[in-house]
Amino acid sequence: MRWDTIEAPHGAEPPQPMTMRAQSIPARHAFPEHAHDWHQVVYAISGALTVTVAGGSFVISPEQAAWLPTGLRHRVGSLLGAEFRSLWISEGAGGDVPFAHPTVFRVSALLKALIVEAAEIDGTEDVDGYTGRVTHLIIDQLRRAEAIEVAPFVRTGIRSF
Repeated sequence: MRWDTIEAPHGAEPPQPMTMRAQSIPARHAFPEHAHDWHQVVYAISGALTVTVAGGSFVISPEQAAWLPTGLRHRVGSLLGAEFRSLWISEGAGGDVPFAHPTVFRVSALLKALIVEAAEIDGTEDVDGYTGRVTHLIIDQLRRAEAIEVAPFVRTGIRSF
């Protein structure tokens, strides 16, 4: 099965403390392997995402997200298509999130609503501090997130995508 490549954004600025990215991922499309100088939360408000890291890969649904720590090489794609939301979290803001390694965690109804709201207000001027409050609530929810034990797919000589 052939997967097409999605171009990753170039010249991305470090998050201060968080950057939201919202994007549709068509079926059988993936970002090439890459790493960031910040933490990343990989989430889909609909559809499913495949996240591949050294040692394995896993599929997440809208009830789950993946925490990818700073510097971790990874790929993200979708077999059937997804509404992708990526939260880039600065080192300082994500420093006390309790995940030191790639982790799949439960997305509460509140966290999902906050992610949807953050995408809606992305790019608007934060004149009354609302955007900052939403950002801080998201980071608070990440600190409280419950890890899910998942067994990653075993890596073979075959690329997952």
